[in-house]
Amino acid sequence: MIGVGTEGGNGPAATFTPESNTTYQIQPTNTFYVTVGEYIRGELIDVTKVGKVCPIDFTSLPSEVIVVHDDHGNLTVKK
Repeated sequence: MIGVGTEGGNGPAATFTPESNTTYQIQPTNTFYVTVGEYIRGELIDVTKVGKVCPIDFTSLPSEVIVVHDDHGNLTVKK
């Protein structure tokens, strides 16, 4: 099994079982998704099936960002 984890050992972020005689290209992503809700630490979530999500793409943003959570439950990156 091959897995991509998170810093601090909070659990796997993605796993798959490789097949023999097959080539895989694994590429990290610099996009993180922030949402509000009750989740279990290390639990995998499908960002297309949860409520409001704020994607943060660090390929086009500085290494530190501020996420604003407004009175209507919206999450936005402060620019």
